[in-house]
Amino acid sequence: MIRQYLTTLLFVAIFASNSVLASTILSGTMTVDDAFSVYVSTSESSQGEFLISGDYWPITRSFNFALEPSQTYYLHVVAQDVYGSPSGFLGSFNLSDSTHTFSNGTQSLSTNSNNWFVNTTGFGAPYFSPTAFDSQTALSTWGTLPGIDQSADWIWSGSYGTTGIAYFSTVIAPVPIPSAFWLFFTGTLCLNRIYRRAFLN
Repeated sequence: MIRQYLTTLLFVAIFASNSVLASTILSGTMTVDDAFSVYVSTSESSQGEFLISGDYWPITRSFNFALEPSQTYYLHVVAQDVYGSPSGFLGSFNLSDSTHTFSNGTQSLSTNSNNWFVNTTGFGAPYFSPTAFDSQTALSTWGTLPGIDQSADWIWSGSYGTTGIAYFSTVIAPVPIPSAFWLFFTGTLCLNRIYRRAFLN
């Protein structure tokens, strides 16, 4: 009876820990007028790991990246105007589960002037709120781009028509794991040791 109980408890603990500690997948679809590179970093001030790039705004680019549990990340976008103004950034981003959240407290985030920050110097320098020109549905000149939420705003490092290089950033924060889970998990490991000593030695 004790052996069966401990075995069941151990199975439940392992299943729960795998569910909680599994990697969250960050996905995104975006474009920039004109060229861009995207990075994921564990530091606000460093560029981080390269993900994708693009150099032609009518074509959207997509990516996926596995986030480690309990780690804070920063999604960094280097946007560069090449052919002339405007130089806007447009995108939609998602998280595969609730172990991480964007700065808006959810698992979905589109470009807007509230949850993204920008500067023209580099990552880690003082940021300011970008200018939101308009949602892509309202901006009929450029039309609707595939894979990007229609409510997403084109955002800029200044007024409409800004040229040069801009550094956009947003934070992705881990959701704390309830302490009750860790108590349960730790207790189960102790019970497993008792089980192994009693029945396997």
